[in-house]
Amino acid sequence: MWTMFKDRFLLSPDGEGGAGGESGAPDNAGNGDGDNGSNNSSGQTYERPKYFSQVAPAKADSDDYKQLYKYQKIDELADAAISLLRENSSLRDASKRSIVVPDGKDPEAVKEFAKKLGIPETADAYPMKNLQKAGLDDTSMRIIKENCHKAMLSERQSEAFGAIMIKLAKHNLEAMQSAIEERKKCLGETLKASYKEIPTDVDRASAAERDTKAYKAFAEESGLGDILEKSGMSYNTDFIKKIAAYSRKHAGQANMDTVPGGDPANGNENRNMYGKEFNDAYYGGKK
Repeated sequence: MWTMFKDRFLLSPDGEGGAGGESGAPDNAGNGDGDNGSNNSSGQTYERPKYFSQVAPAKADSDDYKQLYKYQKIDELADAAISLLRENSSLRDASKRSIVVPDGKDPEAVKEFAKKLGIPETADAYPMKNLQKAGLDDTSMRIIKENCHKAMLSERQSEAFGAIMIKLAKHNLEAMQSAIEERKKCLGETLKASYKEIPTDVDRASAAERDTKAYKAFAEESGLGDILEKSGMSYNTDFIKKIAAYSRKHAGQANMDTVPGGDPANGNENRNMYGKEFNDAYYGGKK
């Protein structure tokens, strides 16, 4: 590999030239007019090139200059020099795009470093276009921006992070909706099976019908039907049973004296519509 030090061209020990134009070792070694020679890494000896007559003897015989003996013709040396200049030009261009990581002691250096990486100066400067389009609320947006800035994310990285969040939210919503649909399909059987304290299947079905009716009445009268439906609570058996019990309690029916379609004023008659096992479980066998 070629490197340049002040006014000298230096070759690496392996004798390889610069990329893209270095001609390599010539085949006509030994055509020079000097007595001095130079060995390369492979042990091949090169005589001092004829054009070295233009070089001061002290320099021509130095170890640095002897590394150039492999270029027996002056155009070979020129090709290698041009190749080196091109390489150095490419390195200079690359250095302009390079970023030096600061040690953190110089605030201005850190600020400049962040700027080169595309990191906004403040959390509020993150556009978060993806999340804006998704309609994220202001509080959540502020929290996300603050954490993006704390993590030193660039504007581009923050947008990618926002896109990931949207995908996750969509996935979670779809999963929740799928679970709601599944519960909806088997709500009747699931609710009936939840009355484990009721011994007979017939009485469990009656209890499920009674609580479902009480829950639907509550949802309609309270105006919460749509909210409960969208949240999936309308298909949560524990929630349905709690609401039904609440409705009965505040309707003066804490002891479940009625059955679907029964008359609250005639509790004993309504209880007799259930089997003995049901009455024993809920009323202690009292008539």
